[in-house]
Amino acid sequence: MLATQFGALRAKHGGMSQQKLADMLGETQSTVTRLESGEQAVKVSDIFRIAAALDCPPITLLSGGLTGADVPATPKLSLGPQEARRWIAGRHPLEGADQRFYAEAVSDDEARARREAPGLLHLLMLVDDYEQAVIDGNLDGRRETLDSLANVLQMERQILEHQR
Repeated sequence: MLATQFGALRAKHGGMSQQKLADMLGETQSTVTRLESGEQAVKVSDIFRIAAALDCPPITLLSGGLTGADVPATPKLSLGPQEARRWIAGRHPLEGADQRFYAEAVSDDEARARREAPGLLHLLMLVDDYEQAVIDGNLDGRRETLDSLANVLQMERQILEHQR
């Protein structure tokens, strides 16, 4: 899946050659060929280096966002690009996951922010829902999501006022 993402990203850059990408990465053209063909295992550092060289968020490569490819999350579960993006970003757990643990499995700073603003994760999830409604052309979904966002924001404002 990543191999095809790399090629698609080069294509978005005006059909950039493998050699030009290799030069940007300080690698050989044959290394780029092996990465794109799947002959060479892709390391996390490769993803970050390629994303940085081509001005692309790493999550786009990891989520299949450039090609629409499904992402194999587990041997039995594949996610579409939008689902994968939300899961990778820490906004939506996999189906059947422990929601509470998922929400708490974050850095100390994020955990503190989520304690101080209990609706924060919900707001992030609603923004994702709104984006999906826009992608789907779902006007009713957009309206419903905006109403939900307004309610959660109002709750957050009340919490903030009580903290003064």
